[in-house]
Amino acid sequence: MDPTSIGLIGIIALLVAIFLRMPVSFAMFITGFVGLFLFMGKDAAFNILSADIWGQFSSYTLAIIPLYVFMGEIIFRSGITQNLFDAAYKWLGQFKGGMASTTILASAGFSSICGSNTATAATMGTIALPELKKYNYDQAISAGAVATGGTLGILIPPSTVLIVIAIQTQQSVQDLFAAVLLPGILLTTLMILTVIFLCQKNPSYGPPGPKFPLSERLKSLSGVFPVFVLFAFVIGGLFYGLFTPTESGAYGAFGALIITMAMKKFTW
Repeated sequence: MDPTSIGLIGIIALLVAIFLRMPVSFAMFITGFVGLFLFMGKDAAFNILSADIWGQFSSYTLAIIPLYVFMGEIIFRSGITQNLFDAAYKWLGQFKGGMASTTILASAGFSSICGSNTATAATMGTIALPELKKYNYDQAISAGAVATGGTLGILIPPSTVLIVIAIQTQQSVQDLFAAVLLPGILLTTLMILTVIFLCQKNPSYGPPGPKFPLSERLKSLSGVFPVFVLFAFVIGGLFYGLFTPTESGAYGAFGALIITMAMKKFTW
């Protein structure tokens, strides 16, 4: 069989496996291995397979991804994410669509710790959706705020997606983090303005909440201060060359653990 036919069969087999709900990674793994087996023979296929698996699992740089996710998990378990949401609500809740805007702003704050869009969407969905339902927000606006807020995890440093891109393209992780910081802030602002515009146009989408006094709003910032400290420590140390990207993940996870212990608040 000619190489073109094998390639087309491989693509079809990959799509069939994905549609049959096989995990994408396993579908690509099996398809690629079979293709190598047919093209290059058994010995070459197994040699490349073993070398590639060892290279991925022994990658020093890739260790940063579970470390950042672990850091976000510690912060979530400490209850600081609830503080993020409460503080954002006290500043934005008075506007129409304020609760949905709060969800997006809190998502941006949590993204700056965990770097994962999946973890951000799952966390904010757990916290925000019951509140949005309690305040009679439109279901489409509620779901949209959680979903779009979750995507900020790939833009706001430390983004795990950017780490993978940096490794695959042999670019500097620090440079990519610096490049997306301003776009991340801009996108967060535009998302919030979009929600406010939609709710101003149709007030039934998201009714405004109570207006909190300035003293109470300023007091709420104390609950999110640890997040700013941790973000400044991890990203600032990375930009100034105090430690490598992988070390920043390790220091960040350790710092999150210290903050949690200092707050004496942790739930499994």
